[in-house]
Amino acid sequence: MSSAQSSSFPRARFPAWLAPLALTLAVALVYANSLSAPFLFDDAGAVLGNPTIRDLTSLAVLSPPADGSTTTGRPVVNFSYALNYAFGGEHVVGYRVVNVAIHALAALALFGLLRRMFLSLRHKFPLFNCDAAALAAAALWALHPLQTESVVCIAQRTETLCGLFFLFTLYAFARSAEPTPRARWWQVLSVGSCLLGMAAKEVMVTAPLVVLLYDRTFAAGTFAGALRLRRGYYAALAGTWLLLAFLVLQNSGARGASAGFGLGVTPWTYLLT
Repeated sequence: MSSAQSSSFPRARFPAWLAPLALTLAVALVYANSLSAPFLFDDAGAVLGNPTIRDLTSLAVLSPPADGSTTTGRPVVNFSYALNYAFGGEHVVGYRVVNVAIHALAALALFGLLRRMFLSLRHKFPLFNCDAAALAAAALWALHPLQTESVVCIAQRTETLCGLFFLFTLYAFARSAEPTPRARWWQVLSVGSCLLGMAAKEVMVTAPLVVLLYDRTFAAGTFAGALRLRRGYYAALAGTWLLLAFLVLQNSGARGASAGFGLGVTPWTYLLT
């Protein structure tokens, strides 16, 4: 057997759509039994007791109640509830279907991100199956029991939406770093996703920094190189912090019952945990 033959092994070829389809079906099957569950815990305040989601055409949907509930200061989450209410009222199944769909989309974004990340390293590991590894990692994340609360509890849509926008911000950037005519549009999508994430949950604050770290590691090679090559993009990405700052300052008084503010937990301890 020649060295060329011994250094390569036949690998099964699957359609490109098979892995995303398998991941989506896995998420749907795992969470199918949660669709019939009633509203739980904070769901009442987020949906049943939320007057701002009753009229989708009103600007009130972008001004959630400043009552310390999970929607306070998170207009994108409140708007998603308003969409649910417009199409299904207070029927719980619709809210749960959307939660599962958001989680499935986040898993697909993670799969796409990991696939491109692994492909960038393929010159070092030529026999590495990028699709299989990305699918396995994304499935492990999507189906892990730790995800149950954020998917099953409707009020935890703040977590799933933030996760989706965070991952898509990274995925869109990874696409924009490729030398294609659509690179600029992927940058626009990345910034737009980051902006929506800032209006979904405050932990999105780290997204621009994670993008820069990804750029340095898998694209530009250095922080200085990343900022030099894409200074306009990073300026726009940093600009999304302004929206987050506005939402936090506007609703800071309504967060009195949240850990890290009114429960005797210092900001430093809150950051560490």
